[in-house]
Amino acid sequence: MTAPAAGGGAGAGATPHTVWSEDEAKAAIRKFDVLIDMANTAGVTENDLDAAKEALKQAVKNFASGDLNETFNSISLTKEKLNDGVSALGGVSDDSHWKKWFGMQPRWRPYLKFVFPMYGFWPILTALIFFALYASLLWWWPILHQSILHLRNLGYGIPMWVALVAGIGACVQIMVDVTNDVKTNGYVEEYRRMWYMLLPIVGPVFGVIAYVLLFQGFLSLSGITAQQLGKQTLSVVLVCFLAGYSTQWFMTLLSNLTTQTPAK
Repeated sequence: MTAPAAGGGAGAGATPHTVWSEDEAKAAIRKFDVLIDMANTAGVTENDLDAAKEALKQAVKNFASGDLNETFNSISLTKEKLNDGVSALGGVSDDSHWKKWFGMQPRWRPYLKFVFPMYGFWPILTALIFFALYASLLWWWPILHQSILHLRNLGYGIPMWVALVAGIGACVQIMVDVTNDVKTNGYVEEYRRMWYMLLPIVGPVFGVIAYVLLFQGFLSLSGITAQQLGKQTLSVVLVCFLAGYSTQWFMTLLSNLTTQTPAK
């Protein structure tokens, strides 16, 4: 089981040349600080993490003194010790039920409890499942022309495809954002993983809200009035998709709408 590397694998005998910039060294220190916390949350004991913590403390001291080469070496040692600590998740005592029943150690535990969450595997899996569900319903369900909500006083209903299109947008957002998190930081933070798991539910709700706002005139498309929207299906589909895909944009839009002062 190998933890993600912050840089190359230089050891104590590394040649004396600058391997990192200050920003890269600072990012690596923060990365392994987060990874150690994640390992602790995953169940790695304090004793198994002590060596990694000490190596990281030394990296901080080396960085503070301006020695980037030694900072790199200390981070490499932190990675090695963190690997050892996480690998301990796969160990079991000789008298454990697992060892008695199967005669082997659960080697999958480090991946299930640390590696998969670190790389955002569960949000990606959730996004793929919901994407397949929404796409299947959108393609095959014979009653999609019907409304999920009929607002009689407004004279129109909200078609089911609105929520499904926004849900697909939310699933795409999860896959794109998880990939960007891993590419940028090397891991996905816990609060972001929780948000990603909620997006397949939040996205369809935002899609419905966007649809209502469009037909009530609170949102407008260039050159298209609320009365003409019924003939501009592709434009409505795009807005609903964006409401699910770019939830931050849509939440900002809602915030702006609620703070606008009505014209006198």
